[in-house]
Amino acid sequence: AITIGDLYGKSANNNELQSNADLLENRFTYAVQTATRLTTESSSFGVDDGVLTLVMSDASKSPTVFSLENGVVYLQQGLDPEVALTGPSVQVDYFRLTEITASKAPTQIQLDAQLSVLGVDRDAMSSRALIQLTVTLRQ
Repeated sequence: AITIGDLYGKSANNNELQSNADLLENRFTYAVQTATRLTTESSSFGVDDGVLTLVMSDASKSPTVFSLENGVVYLQQGLDPEVALTGPSVQVDYFRLTEITASKAPTQIQLDAQLSVLGVDRDAMSSRALIQLTVTLRQ
């Protein structure tokens, strides 16, 4: 039998996952689209704990760095302290970045990430959120 408490818990987990995924997607997309260029020397591509370093037109926001540390995605802009983009009840299992380049085309960054609710069976589909997106540097 499913109790009301179980249903509430699953709903709360799904809401937490979705809000974390939405925030991460929105901040990532905005930063990449408004960046002037990518700094490949200080970025890490093709690994589960990727790092993305962007140069921004606003010097106070440059560099903008996305990184994964101990299951948390952080955003640091310029000299501001880094900010966690994922909450304490969510773990990011992987944060994979791919740089896509082609002649006569703007650079694109592909993000593949998986978020899980801590303390929940990770094999349960309802306890995971997948992010798969590709964003173009517009400037």
